[in-house]
Amino acid sequence: MKHILIVDDEESIQFLFSRMFKKETKNEKFKLYYANSGREAIQVIKTQEKLDLVITDINMPEMDGFELLKYIIENHETIPVFMASAYTDNERKILAKEMGASRYISKPIDFAKLKELLDGFFS
Repeated sequence: MKHILIVDDEESIQFLFSRMFKKETKNEKFKLYYANSGREAIQVIKTQEKLDLVITDINMPEMDGFELLKYIIENHETIPVFMASAYTDNERKILAKEMGASRYISKPIDFAKLKELLDGFFS
C-alpha cells in the first residue's frame, strides 16, 4: 500500500480525491492523508511513519507549496513531491523542477491521467 498526502486549501479537493480514488483506497492500493495547509502538512509528515508521496497545491495561504517543497527536501528528502497548480506558466514548472519536485500537475486535475502517472511512478 502506498501512502499519499494531499495538500490543498480547497476543501473540495479532499472530496474529489476520496471519490476518484475510492476503488484504490478500498483495495488498499493507496492510503490517502489530507492537509489544508503547508503547516498542517508538516505536522502530518512528522507524525506519519511512512509517506510515499506528497501532492501539494502551490497557491495556499500562510505557507505555499514551494515553501513546503523546500521543507520536505531539507528534512525528508526521500519523500517525492508532485506540485499541482492551475497556473500553467513555464516559470512555476521550471522553479518546481529546479527545487526538486518530481512532477508538475496542472489543475483541474485529470484523475484518469493522475492514476496512470501514479501507476508508472510507483512501478
